[in-house]
Amino acid sequence: MSVLITQDFDHYVTAPEAVTVERYDEMLNVLPPQNWKRLGGFPGEFFQLCEFYAGDVTSYFVKLDDSRCFAFRDHAWLHPQQVREKIETVIDVADLLKWADNANR
Repeated sequence: MSVLITQDFDHYVTAPEAVTVERYDEMLNVLPPQNWKRLGGFPGEFFQLCEFYAGDVTSYFVKLDDSRCFAFRDHAWLHPQQVREKIETVIDVADLLKWADNANR
């Protein structure tokens, strides 16, 4: 059996950290983005890098519609709801939704 299959890569998973819009754009353009999607029910988008960090762990980049950006590493193929839940741990969701509501008026 392959060592890669039997290893546990959870120790490579990180919490979301704020990054600049420039860093988000740089990573968006450095390689073709993988799974570039809107955040479900949440104003923003995310993508993951097509190069993996280790095993099935890759880097995710999130841009909220108010131009706040975040980066974190996690297992590949997170559902948009799971990405949203990770971001909700580091932002004021009520404030973001209020901002999005005002922007749509």
